[in-house]
Amino acid sequence: MKTVIATVVSLMVSLALSTVAHAASLTITVTDIEEPEGFLMIAIFDVADAYDNGGEAYDGLRIPVDAAEVSTTIEDLPEGQYAIKLYHDANGNGEMDTNMMGLPVEGYGFSSNKGRFGPPPFADAMFEVSEDADNQVVIKLR
Repeated sequence: MKTVIATVVSLMVSLALSTVAHAASLTITVTDIEEPEGFLMIAIFDVADAYDNGGEAYDGLRIPVDAAEVSTTIEDLPEGQYAIKLYHDANGNGEMDTNMMGLPVEGYGFSSNKGRFGPPPFADAMFEVSEDADNQVVIKLR
């Protein structure tokens, strides 16, 4: 009986360990910041539909801006596919300010550095995060 219990416990532990997702770190660097003030508002997506259709981000960051280039590192990010949208909230009002025509007056960017007239689709902005890679994304602010 002890052998059966030990076998069942061992199997349960093995199954639990096999479902643990591998985690990695991701460094995001934003360049070409014209005004070293305010905050970077970063949305990280892991689902194409959420990214493409204004859904909920996997994670959101608010990073202070104090230089023309800012970097931040996210730890324990599960391996997978991600895409980033961000804007520079230079005046710190929590909104992406636009002009009368609805065009942004604050800097913005995407993980692929594409999307001059709006965000590129998830498939074009997507990048892979894996435990064994040097996971870095550089986004040039527009």
